Amino acid sequence: AASFQADLTKSAEVQGMVEKVAARFDAIDILVNNAGDLIARQPLLSMTEEFFRSVMDVNLTSAFLVSRAVGPAMVARKSGTIINMSSNSGLYHPSAMRFTEYVTSKAGLNGMTKALALALRSVFVFSVYRLALGLLQLVLKAPLHDFQLRHAQHVAVGVVGVLGAITWRGR
Repeated sequence: AASFQADLTKSAEVQGMVEKVAARFDAIDILVNNAGDLIARQPLLSMTEEFFRSVMDVNLTSAFLVSRAVGPAMVARKSGTIINMSSNSGLYHPSAMRFTEYVTSKAGLNGMTKALALALRSVFVFSVYRLALGLLQLVLKAPLHDFQLRHAQHVAVGVVGVLGAITWRGR
């Protein structure tokens, strides 16, 4: 196992991290862009530009920077998969519509996913996915609260399941 650290909102750090990962594992076959957060909540009319940009940087710019850094090697190998973790909020999610910055960043990620898939499709058979699963209940957590169940009614797929142990077998 190995871990790599970088500020995914900084191009130079992303490039350095991708170079280290590629050197350690020979190639990056699958990229999962999972950085994202609803950092805080600020009403639209009093939201600062700095706050808006910070949410966009974490939720959207990071996926762009890492995809751009990993993409050339995938194109050269004519093989690769990019998975962008998004949110139903980027589609239409009534309870999230009051979080302008978050909804905007996730809608942008959804659009970028489509554009990336179209741009790379002409180069080689390439897979780009957007995952916005809905609400998962962690096994170690208490049962879902009433507000979470109400939230699930507005998520496109509702409560999709219980997240337990996830295992992976390497080569």
